[in-house]
Amino acid sequence: MNKVRALSCEIFTNKSYGNCSNNGISNRYKEVYVLCDDGNVVIDLDNPPENLVVFEARDYGFTISLRFKPYSSLTDGKWYMFGGDFVWCCDSRFREVYGHYPIPLHDRVE
Repeated sequence: MNKVRALSCEIFTNKSYGNCSNNGISNRYKEVYVLCDDGNVVIDLDNPPENLVVFEARDYGFTISLRFKPYSSLTDGKWYMFGGDFVWCCDSRFREVYGHYPIPLHDRVE
C-alpha cells in the first residue's frame, strides 16, 4: 500500500454566486485533503478519496500561479480550471507548507 499523510482543509465558496464548478468536487464536498507530511489524515494512494487535491505552482515568467487541483487530474488527462472556490485551513501546518492565503481550487471541467 502506498500511504501518505494529508491535512483536512475547508473549501470556501462565494455565497453570492453559489458553486460555479460545473459539478466539480467543491460541489459535492465541504472539505478537501491536501498533502502534508504531518497531516491529520492517512490517505491510501492506491484508492484515493475523490476530494484529494494536489498543489501546483506555475511560473509564467511575469507571475507565479498557485492552485490546487483534483488528484485524479494526474491520471484522467482532463483540463481543470478555476470554478470560484478557494482552499484554506487555519491549521499552522497549512501555513508552513502552502502560505498564509487561501489558494484557488481548479476543479471545473467543461
